[in-house]
Amino acid sequence: HVKLPIATEILLNSGVFMQKYVIVIVPAIALFIYLLVRYFKSNEGQATFGKLALNSPGFGSFLKKMYLARITQSLHILISGGIPMVQALEISSFTVESPIYQELLFLAADAVRRGETLSAYLSLQSSYFPVLLAAMVTVGERTGRLDEMLKRVSDIYVRDVYDQSSRLSELVQP
Repeated sequence: HVKLPIATEILLNSGVFMQKYVIVIVPAIALFIYLLVRYFKSNEGQATFGKLALNSPGFGSFLKKMYLARITQSLHILISGGIPMVQALEISSFTVESPIYQELLFLAADAVRRGETLSAYLSLQSSYFPVLLAAMVTVGERTGRLDEMLKRVSDIYVRDVYDQSSRLSELVQP
């Protein structure tokens, strides 16, 4: 008798194990999936999923740009329409589906309410708000043309999202 390699033995034994205990394994997998789905429907689960999605390679960058495009578009429209900064930040939080960005915008509104500049707050959150955005907001705050700077940043992010989604669709098409 020739001794089988360890990988082959594990494969064969796992097949035998599954045949013997299929009555336990299938319900266990179903229960795990059910609990996982329930968790991701909860607020905590959505926040966890949001963090995982934003930190995923490739896709996370795309999501961040998409959320930043929506946020900057919304802020531009609201501020140019005469809505005060704090209210504009709070209203803009409802334009993104990300619980993380919603919370960050509410915290930004609190910071502005306390007298901080928006750019100072954005600089502290550099993992979610790029340096470019904070720099453009700084220029807008100093020149009194924040709405124009937000429009420019918005245009950049919208173009990036469009370009990335176009490239992705080209890769998917046969």
